[in-house]
Amino acid sequence: MEEALLTILTNKPELVSASCNIVQTHDELVGGSILIACCTGVIVKPEALARYGAAFNIHLAPPSFPGRDPHHWAFYERAENYGVTMHVMTERVDEGEILNIDSFPITQKSPMELMDEANRRAFMMLNCVVGNIVKGEFHMPKQRQVWTGKKRKRKVIFKKSTARNIYKLNTFKTSEEKIKI
Repeated sequence: MEEALLTILTNKPELVSASCNIVQTHDELVGGSILIACCTGVIVKPEALARYGAAFNIHLAPPSFPGRDPHHWAFYERAENYGVTMHVMTERVDEGEILNIDSFPITQKSPMELMDEANRRAFMMLNCVVGNIVKGEFHMPKQRQVWTGKKRKRKVIFKKSTARNIYKLNTFKTSEEKIKI
């Protein structure tokens, strides 16, 4: 199979605006110049990363929320801001050099609404980057920010999910509102 200049790994191919090699599974990662992962649960293994000249991930959270299910953790911790982070992919998940961040205030009323907004912004970022690559103008300034949050796993959030915590995870209250449980 011929290597592609640009490969996008995503579970939402219909949201990619440019014509490029779009894949949805790890088995389809045959190699090429650039790999960008966006809105996928696939963890790219080191041997697949090695088949690309450069590999990037668009993580659906700011650097303060690396790892799984960051939208739930943002609600659990009552974060005021959220975002999307583009970074270099490395063998270890969500540890690569940060290239770009799109931050926004949390106004959504649930973790799922927050994830939907992060998805929307991730594809805006992806399509902008892809457009620049296609035009030969790919240059991402380094943000000089580092990952700050603790990586978390899905099973941990469910262990913490007592009835009280489930309420907190699924309901966002602004600082003016009091949590009444």
